[in-house]
Amino acid sequence: EAIKETARLTDKRIEIDDGLKIILNNKLQYVLENLKLKPEMIFTYFVYDDKKIGGKYVEKIGVVKKIDMVEQYVMLIDKTKIPILEIINITGEIFNSMEEKKKKFYFFSFCNLVVTLE
Repeated sequence: EAIKETARLTDKRIEIDDGLKIILNNKLQYVLENLKLKPEMIFTYFVYDDKKIGGKYVEKIGVVKKIDMVEQYVMLIDKTKIPILEIINITGEIFNSMEEKKKKFYFFSFCNLVVTLE
């Protein structure tokens, strides 16, 4: 048993950069604003190993119940609690509408810029 445990591999936790932190924060804020839609999300996050240094990255699919920005976790309706600081990726169909809104905003801003410059 001890040999199996020693041979078992763990991953190192990735330290994300500020750009990704901003993207993830924006996505969490967007989900928070749209909780009533009960969006299904896919979270990729780090889970620490109980016995060894390191851990592993897992993907969890679920519907967000709440986001606690004070305690820094996402709670899914199945009661899974995901630490916000361990999340490295969030995907879901809800972000398709977020991208559309962003494109319209940038297009509107660009048109305003063109009109202002003339």
